[in-house]
Amino acid sequence: MRGMSPCDKPECTWSEAHRALCEARSVCRMADIEKRREYLALVEKHRGKEAADQLREAVKKEWEKQ
Repeated sequence: MRGMSPCDKPECTWSEAHRALCEARSVCRMADIEKRREYLALVEKHRGKEAADQLREAVKKEWEKQ
């Protein structure tokens, strides 16, 4: 992919799916559980419960891969 717009290729780094995966991995790397909880609470406050639940599920999947 070239340019700043998403494409349908799985390796596209401008896609929403890639952004969400990076965010989930970032949450997994947070050292303590309290920081993760605080982050997820902020996501819920600013983006809504559905977005927070989706992130929680993505974090769970990434965590299981480790």
